[in-house]
Amino acid sequence: MSKSYILIHVHPGNSYTNHIQTWFQQWMDGPIEQLLCDEWQWAVIQEALRERLQETLRTHSHLKYVVIALSLDKYTDNDEGLLEIPPQLQALFTMEVHYVKGAVILIVPNAVPAGIYAALQHGYNDIIRFPCPVEEWDARIGRAFSTELKQETNQVIAIGDLSIDIERKRVTRGEQPVPLTPKEYELLLYMALRTNRICSREELLREVWHMAFDAQTNIVEVYINYLRRKIDRGHGWKFIRTVRGHGYRMESPEATI
Repeated sequence: MSKSYILIHVHPGNSYTNHIQTWFQQWMDGPIEQLLCDEWQWAVIQEALRERLQETLRTHSHLKYVVIALSLDKYTDNDEGLLEIPPQLQALFTMEVHYVKGAVILIVPNAVPAGIYAALQHGYNDIIRFPCPVEEWDARIGRAFSTELKQETNQVIAIGDLSIDIERKRVTRGEQPVPLTPKEYELLLYMALRTNRICSREELLREVWHMAFDAQTNIVEVYINYLRRKIDRGHGWKFIRTVRGHGYRMESPEATI
């Protein structure tokens, strides 16, 4: 199905992963992009990957599927930097390019230990040992997207009586619709995807507004107050909590049980 998806190959650019890039270029007939990365940390690759993804989607706007393939030449068990990438990528797809479906694939050498498969529990759609036959690659990518398509019918986040319909961008609390501006919705969705986790002011500026830290702006506080008025006012349970000195948290009622 290579004509129907975009491939962005993220790799360190050594002889092994360059060989994989050559293999892609030889056997795939869809659009292929590459991004060189020598450090598997989301904070390091996020801006370059976001820009490459958005640029590629502008060029190939007719395609609705994207494969992000990360190629490793070695692997260390419990590599936290590598394991944090899939959930961040899925959040990026959900918030910024929600009109496409994304799959995150890890490509590893045959010599990598079997412990690598634990990474599937952290959001990778599949792990493929390279070299592999073209038929296997196509089958695995097809399976990854068939899973995504099955999940598409249930893109609703429910936290207590708060419901966020991602596909329709509709928010309700109880039976009442909650009208939000695009930026209010983006902030709410970002925090909802990280329910019960503290989101610092710096993180929200970076991920929701794509701004470097600026001590002079109060835009985060302003929008948090907007959300509180629309989401929490008049309700017993307050979802949006301030964690003094640290940031803000979307708190689920179940977390206090």
